Amino acid sequence: MSEYPLSSGDDLLSHDRVIDPSYIKAGSTESQYSAQPWNHCENALQSYLSLRFSARQNFLDQLKGISGEGYQRTIREIRRIDEHRNKFLSYSNKQDLINSLRDAHSKWKKTVFNASELEEISRERKKRLKQLENASTRKVATNSQKALYMNHTKILRNWDAKHLESLKQTVGRYGRDSPVSNGLRPNQSASVPTQDPSGPGAEERPLQDAEEELQRASDSYYGLKAGAMYFTKGSDGTLRGIDSNNGNYRGSKFPDQKIAMETILDGADDNPLSEECPKDTIRYFHIPSNNMEWIEKAIKQHYGNQLTAPNDCTRLLAREHWLGQMHGGGTAPVHSRHMRSKCLLIPREAEPNHPTSQSSGSIPTSSNPESAHEPQSAAVSLAGNNVAIFLPYLHWEMSSRRAQMVNVVNEAISANSISSSKKLRLIHTVSDVWKKNKTSKKVVNSKNKEPPLRRMYLGQYLLALARLAEEMDYEAHERLLRDNVDKDPPLHIRRTLDQYYFLTLENTSERDKDQVVYRGTKPRDSPTRVVMVDQLWLWILNDNTIITSFPRRWGRNKPDASGVHKSLRVRLRKGTEEIRSIHHLAMIIVDQCSRVFFDRTRPLDQRPEVMDLFAEAIGTVTEKTRIAYDHFWRAIAQASHKVPMVINPEGILLKEAQDITEELMIMKRVYSEQLKVMKDFERHLSHPHGRQPTTSGYTLVPNELLFNSADQLVRDINSVESKISNFEGQGRKESVYEARDLVELLLARRDEIQDLEEAALRACKQLEGLLSLKQQQASIVDARAALDTAHQTYQQGRTIQAFTIVTIVFLPLSFIAAFFGMNNQEINESHWMSLWAQIKWLFGGTAVVIFISLSLAFGAWFHALSAWIKAALRLCFDVTWALLSDRTKMIRLYDWWRASLFNSNNIDRSRERLLARIDKKRRERLAWQEEAGMSLVSQRGEVDRGNQEVPDTRLPQQLNGRASGTTDNIV
Repeated sequence: MSEYPLSSGDDLLSHDRVIDPSYIKAGSTESQYSAQPWNHCENALQSYLSLRFSARQNFLDQLKGISGEGYQRTIREIRRIDEHRNKFLSYSNKQDLINSLRDAHSKWKKTVFNASELEEISRERKKRLKQLENASTRKVATNSQKALYMNHTKILRNWDAKHLESLKQTVGRYGRDSPVSNGLRPNQSASVPTQDPSGPGAEERPLQDAEEELQRASDSYYGLKAGAMYFTKGSDGTLRGIDSNNGNYRGSKFPDQKIAMETILDGADDNPLSEECPKDTIRYFHIPSNNMEWIEKAIKQHYGNQLTAPNDCTRLLAREHWLGQMHGGGTAPVHSRHMRSKCLLIPREAEPNHPTSQSSGSIPTSSNPESAHEPQSAAVSLAGNNVAIFLPYLHWEMSSRRAQMVNVVNEAISANSISSSKKLRLIHTVSDVWKKNKTSKKVVNSKNKEPPLRRMYLGQYLLALARLAEEMDYEAHERLLRDNVDKDPPLHIRRTLDQYYFLTLENTSERDKDQVVYRGTKPRDSPTRVVMVDQLWLWILNDNTIITSFPRRWGRNKPDASGVHKSLRVRLRKGTEEIRSIHHLAMIIVDQCSRVFFDRTRPLDQRPEVMDLFAEAIGTVTEKTRIAYDHFWRAIAQASHKVPMVINPEGILLKEAQDITEELMIMKRVYSEQLKVMKDFERHLSHPHGRQPTTSGYTLVPNELLFNSADQLVRDINSVESKISNFEGQGRKESVYEARDLVELLLARRDEIQDLEEAALRACKQLEGLLSLKQQQASIVDARAALDTAHQTYQQGRTIQAFTIVTIVFLPLSFIAAFFGMNNQEINESHWMSLWAQIKWLFGGTAVVIFISLSLAFGAWFHALSAWIKAALRLCFDVTWALLSDRTKMIRLYDWWRASLFNSNNIDRSRERLLARIDKKRRERLAWQEEAGMSLVSQRGEVDRGNQEVPDTRLPQQLNGRASGTTDNIV
């Protein structure tokens, strides 16, 4: 970024003072780009769109004389943008969006300038003029500097005189107090700057005229274009790309030639699909949607609407080769529609050695039998069979755009789509963010001033522009889904991993948001993304035409470096691969679809690195599993009876590992289907006439039959050998080798996914093992607790037994002593009470006490009463203890008691420390004794070697003495 001083000219005050260096060509400077952007730009179209409107026409005039190709490309893109914008403005369901943009633009425009800002501009101009005048009068300034300062002063004065008056008028019309809330109504004469297709000027055209003009236009194919590539056979036998001279391509070059879908599917004149194909030439057409209706039209166009080769067209569109291969339909979910993975050989009407595509007398067709003896084309015939390939492949999509696609599908198939359209609006779109911010409560700081009104309106205007741009980006695909998802034959939508695997689930939104790629891209700054499963439909027709169909990402996504067709064009433009046959080209297309997440040479362009994200997720789960194991064993080592038995962390980890394993399993299944299809294709290439009999086994044939059929067998073998020789001469071996290489590539990619799956399975097994260990530990803890409870119960039983024995002995004694010690007339002639009266009171009172006791023990009301009593007692005790602790020194006495030896816990801890110290000394003593014994034994050995006749009897005495001395010292 750089700033440029003012030089001369009235427009220099509005010159771009900040330039993005990404627009500058390598080797050029910012000053050169600022002066002549047409000479020093990296991309003419991007530079044109980055310029001001007043400078665009001059840029195009200069570019036309320098780069004709860049000029033509810019003009085409300008016209495409203009047409797309005008088409979008003509849609009735987008009028609310357009009106909101007009209203936001009107409000912002009315508050661009106000009186205070105009005064600030005037003060800045006066300050600048004063600085320039002071600088021009300095003595140190040279004559050239003085002239430059005077020139700058003149420019500022001229600008002020010319523009300040218009600014004052603008403020008068759009003041702060003007009614800005009215805005432009749809029927007012508002204008949107659009480019005139006849000349790329910055003219303005009324909206009503544009709408009336576009209402008359028809766009049954939503502005989509089909890709086309042509190849011709060179002298070395390889196919190289060429430019087609068909006028429908409008001068575009290989491999970027495109044609409108309406022209190629409905056009009758000069249609590339049905035109004659020159000798030694193959063609490749791509339809950017899995729309079965469009495919049927394309095949019929290729065969001249069933006029040239009706049998071939009928076979291709027969139920067993077309509709019969579709899974899903009826009441099944929309995402269940897909073509079963197959490689089909469909017999053609013509002879095996003669292609059936239309030609100018050089390639034989059913309508041109005179050319039946011409040589074959550049392709390798599969014994007169057309080939149809259906297989899935992995791609990706923005999560917000995928949700919008799901909402559009739901609206299209719903009976009350109009009433539910507002409920199905995507929360991640700019419009919902705007509404959320608009209705949310704002906490305004009293110290901070309220932002200027024009800033608020500018933000609303920019948000409305962003919303409109987003709607325009996916408008074509939205209309494509709405119009074709419920047709017969239908459109096949893009599917997520879970929609591909769980075909019967109605709603997979929650599962889609639980993808590993979604969670892996969520914490990053870029938008969240999900893995999708798309379908490749490929036909090899008449050995010289390939038709493919696979979808694009939601929206126009220009440029999309990760798009399959875009990557294929870049790959073929380099010319590094030698294409030998049409089947080799088909295998390149299959490989390009299969390598989306394995191609490290292409720029990412927000493409998620799926393999790295899965490896990172598995590594995270493995590391957390290791930490969980360490925590478990640490708890076991410290206090096994206090190990926490909570399994929530391990359960969450196990669920995550199972999700990773499931997604990898689904991805591996996709590559397994690709591998199966390509093995079938390789088998068809290896045996175009069917499998030959092998010599691995023995066949018992009677001699009579063998001799009788010998001549016929020789004739058949000669015929087969001649056909095989002809086929090999056309490049069968190269095609078979390429097919085997592609099979190996697919197998390697599947093995890479399988390695990740095995790592995830190992993590699952580790977590299951940890959960099993925790369960076993819990069982051990429960058993230990049961043993402790049983021991306590046994001790209580012994105590109760003792009390029972005492009660049995002393209760009769106490009763008899008390009974005969009573004062009554019968025992001691006392006149106080009779014996029978005492017995009545004794047993009657006992019965009352027993009744009350049993009621208190087993009555529910007593539990509530006892709970209240306990709570009251706790209240009294706690309050009393708190008051005593606060107003007296009892808390200090309590703390002293806790730290003193009068506390049993402290005594237990002291006992453990003393026992540990004694045990340590005992182990040290035993180790010293062992060491001393080894040394004495070695000394005894030396003495025995010196004097074997003299026995040494001092060793036991020394050992006993040292041992006893050590023990005495320890004691």
